Amino acid sequence: MLSNKHIEFLNDVLSESIISAERIPTGKFNTSFYLRTSDGIKYVLRIAPAIDTPVLFYERNMILQEPQLHRQVKEKTSIPVADVVYFAKNSENIFSRPFIIFTALDGQPCYSRQADMPRIKYQLGRYLKELHTNCTNEKFGYIGHHKPMPPQSDWQSAFRIMWNKLLADIVSIDMYTTQEASTYAELLEDNLTYFKYDKPASLCHMDIWTQNILTDGANITGIVDWDRSLYGDVEIEFSVVRYCGLIDENFWAGYDSQPMYDKSFTIRQAFYTLYEHQKYIFIRAARNGNIALAEQYRDECRYLLHQFMQGKFDV
Repeated sequence: MLSNKHIEFLNDVLSESIISAERIPTGKFNTSFYLRTSDGIKYVLRIAPAIDTPVLFYERNMILQEPQLHRQVKEKTSIPVADVVYFAKNSENIFSRPFIIFTALDGQPCYSRQADMPRIKYQLGRYLKELHTNCTNEKFGYIGHHKPMPPQSDWQSAFRIMWNKLLADIVSIDMYTTQEASTYAELLEDNLTYFKYDKPASLCHMDIWTQNILTDGANITGIVDWDRSLYGDVEIEFSVVRYCGLIDENFWAGYDSQPMYDKSFTIRQAFYTLYEHQKYIFIRAARNGNIALAEQYRDECRYLLHQFMQGKFDV
């Protein structure tokens, strides 16, 4: 809960009088609140996790890249994203950690209401096509202000760093052995030729799921939580969206093109899906303290990786 001192501080920041602060139950990484003012204006306050929170390599200080991403998306696409009202990028404030205040968008997460999902998936495909086409960069990887890795001039080099850093995070909590991580790193090296990418790096949201898609039931009213974004191969975005059950013919109709489903695509999708799945080994063990569930994710990843090493790429 926010204390009276917090409310007084936020009143000064917004130059308005806050009459209620309601904790947002969804989203477990940041701490978020709906703020309502006496003028009827609604904001979202998002506070970064404490400095001692166990995080993956790309999660540390990732809130720092979000304001710039919101500006870029608003300038270059028609995707509904919130305005950044106030941003404290260092921890020298009443919360002792970075925080952002956004304007609140209309709508509810599409999992929480009866939404026209074929229509939502079509719109999602259209919005992601806009994002991938209009928001590009010469450098690849996580290149935001949180600086979790050096920007790379090609996707092969960027994904190699990302893959190996994720493996190192899992080793650091004793969920993979050093030898296992070395074997899985070598697996990528053996397949790295499939990751040649001759297009500009596209901005990928990397956390598209029903919680982060706001809707009024018929239309998308907002896409939120951009802090995990990276610049890279658009197919890594497809793997996350497919992982979350949001890709079907409606999505592709909105996106207006599909990848070629050949061996190269299948191999890349296997690595991208494993990149997404492996992160939960760390999250469940180090952040949630659920060792049993972390071990389940680990065992699934081990099985899939060993299948992959036997030439079975359909992950």
